[in-house]
Amino acid sequence: MAAAPSQTRIVNRALSLLGTAQRIASITDNTPLAKAALAVWDDARDGCLAEHPWNFAIGRAQLAASADAPTFGYDFAYALPADHLRWLPPAPGDRGYFKAEQEGNLLLSSADAPLNIRYIRRVEDLSIWSIGFIVVMGHRLAWDMVDAASGGIEGLAQRMQQRYEIELDRAKRQDALATGDRSGRQEFRSNWLAARGGWED
Repeated sequence: MAAAPSQTRIVNRALSLLGTAQRIASITDNTPLAKAALAVWDDARDGCLAEHPWNFAIGRAQLAASADAPTFGYDFAYALPADHLRWLPPAPGDRGYFKAEQEGNLLLSSADAPLNIRYIRRVEDLSIWSIGFIVVMGHRLAWDMVDAASGGIEGLAQRMQQRYEIELDRAKRQDALATGDRSGRQEFRSNWLAARGGWED
């Protein structure tokens, strides 16, 4: 059985990607590498989460209207959830579509309360991360920790960035295949191919 994911294991995976033999015993160690990993962990995690609507990180919320209405343009202001990283606007034609704009931590809209939204949420519980996301996180940490772990080897940061982007694209594709309701995607695909005279696998 594979070991459960942990911050320490993901950091050590990142160090392996960087080609160093150094490892940490815990991300809370009082060592330069552990301190460097802990310093970038939260921003790296949130940045990776915000890159894509990962199935495990999608949340839903019903927002109440604020007592303070926008000065102009919209009738209501809605405070986004405290754990939100990125709002997922509904597309025209989607069930429950509404028009809104985000300003700071508020959604401005003339849609009546309560406002039902989907959003990417901050997920700190590693046990529900997908394997693809865990791999992406390791590559992101490797990119962020280049200087701390390698002393700034020339060209290494660029290589780590490229590898991160490759793994991110792969994980996005895997995650998309696990999406339950694909009817919208299939309709688009069908219309696109029909316009070109055929279907493809």
